[in-house]
Amino acid sequence: MEKAISSEAAELRAKYVKLLTLPITGGLAGAIDSVLPPGFSLPLSAKIALYVAVALGALAIAFLWYRNRLLVLEELRRFAFERSFVAGELLSYLRSFTGGLFSAEVPRGHEQVPLMISVSWVALSLYFAESYQVEELLPKLRALISALRDQLAQMLSVLEGSQIFMGLPEEARKPFMLLRKRLFES
Repeated sequence: MEKAISSEAAELRAKYVKLLTLPITGGLAGAIDSVLPPGFSLPLSAKIALYVAVALGALAIAFLWYRNRLLVLEELRRFAFERSFVAGELLSYLRSFTGGLFSAEVPRGHEQVPLMISVSWVALSLYFAESYQVEELLPKLRALISALRDQLAQMLSVLEGSQIFMGLPEEARKPFMLLRKRLFES
């Protein structure tokens, strides 16, 4: 997501530079001359004033367009970062919890790990599908949640009482809270 946004921002900058160089290179003056009727003649001072006014207008429009579009891209990048941070926190915690669990002489509670992974898959899928409004995925996920409502509710209840869930950072709990909310909606 970060690469896609960065490449789109680079394309935007290139278009912005192109829009800015149009008045400077005389393209705008040629365009104005082609629009004016062939026999129409303006005094030189009026012609220069017209060129300057149109050039300033083009620069203002280019600047406002670029600024608005770049703000939208920055907002999207921040949104994507927040969503990926949640998944990153969950995966990082899961990796360190599992490492700590299996580094003990006698691993106990290892059944929590597959339970966490099973519920995480549904919770993260729902979280990202709703966050990014992936219309193709949402009906399938809702159907899955509806069909497995009792099993998922039971798995989520068991998971919420487990040690692995209790240690989750607050950010990483968001997908599970969303899943719980969707499970108990009518």
